Amino acid sequence: VEYTVPVNNPVNDVQEIGSDILFTGDFGSYGAGPCSPILAINTASNGTAAGFGGYANTGNENMAYLNGEWFLINNYVQGRIMSSTGGNWNEAYGGFNNYCTDMTMFNGNLYVAGYMSKNSNGLVSRNYVNKFSFNSWYPFSANNLPGPCFDLEVHDGRLYALGSNYIYCHDPNDNKWKSAIEPSLIELNNATMFKFL
Repeated sequence: VEYTVPVNNPVNDVQEIGSDILFTGDFGSYGAGPCSPILAINTASNGTAAGFGGYANTGNENMAYLNGEWFLINNYVQGRIMSSTGGNWNEAYGGFNNYCTDMTMFNGNLYVAGYMSKNSNGLVSRNYVNKFSFNSWYPFSANNLPGPCFDLEVHDGRLYALGSNYIYCHDPNDNKWKSAIEPSLIELNNATMFKFL
């Protein structure tokens, strides 16, 4: 089944859970009228898009679903990661002190990357990647990345991080980030994302 979504600006992420398809992005109108920048289509009913949770900020980048709860990051609102169980969106467990840029699911856990140097617990400065566990955010890895993280990717059972002039891989054996490429090969001056082929 194909669904047409007549929104006025880009859709940045689409997620499907059961019979619901959620999508979010930079849009503020659907068809001829205004809408929430988070919409849901229930494929079991008539397939019409409807607002989800009443969240009004555009610029939403990623969504993830974990243990019955939706998570959403917005690159334009500092520290903002939102969550919803189907009702209103609220800041997810305190958020961070700076911008979130990406999130991904890995080994059943949610990881968030960005410019943050502290999470809501006030734990560990300058980590740039945090893991969600037991309703709170925790710094991930025994060492820091060299700078803010723009993109997280999972490949061959490992978590990778991209930042300004670096790609690091997390080594679970010693819980540390390590360079994934030779420094002489780095030409990432303006890279904000990467993909494994």
